[in-house]
Amino acid sequence: MKRLLALLLAAAFCTAQQSTNSGAGGGSGGFQIIGQGYPNAAITGVTTEQNVAAVKVPANSMGPNGELRVTLLLSMTNNANAKTAGIRLNATAGAISGGSIFQSSMPNVASAQLLGIVRNTGAANSQTGLQTITVPFGSGAAQTSIAIDTTQPTWINVGIWPAVSTDTITLLGYTVELHPG
Repeated sequence: MKRLLALLLAAAFCTAQQSTNSGAGGGSGGFQIIGQGYPNAAITGVTTEQNVAAVKVPANSMGPNGELRVTLLLSMTNNANAKTAGIRLNATAGAISGGSIFQSSMPNVASAQLLGIVRNTGAANSQTGLQTITVPFGSGAAQTSIAIDTTQPTWINVGIWPAVSTDTITLLGYTVELHPG
């Protein structure tokens, strides 16, 4: 009897675990984490974009309707000066130009969690990107258009920088999820 109960509980747990990863929309399967880290990477003393994370997106892993979700957790000096975080989809690891999904300027906050989404738009070399605002259920900026060939290896690059060199912005953690579409 105990063994039967244990098997039933294990089956229920496995089913619950699977359902948390199931995706919505077209395509098979759900989102898969392709990169996650807690680098605690702090930037101070500069006022230009610094790459603090690069996650490889394997060639052909995004179908023509594939999607990437990038979540960032940040902390920063809480003052009126802007601290900026940006996400890029690029053919080069560590790139701080081109392929901008979003850049978000954050004055007067001590921490932030940001979500960026980039989707192939029916073709492997045409994407739209969007940042959701830190308050749920909205859009922080207009969508951007990108043209990166995802049939080749590509990179999600995370850049951060303060507007004033005495301020600090820190990438505490990131998660990059892929839905193949």
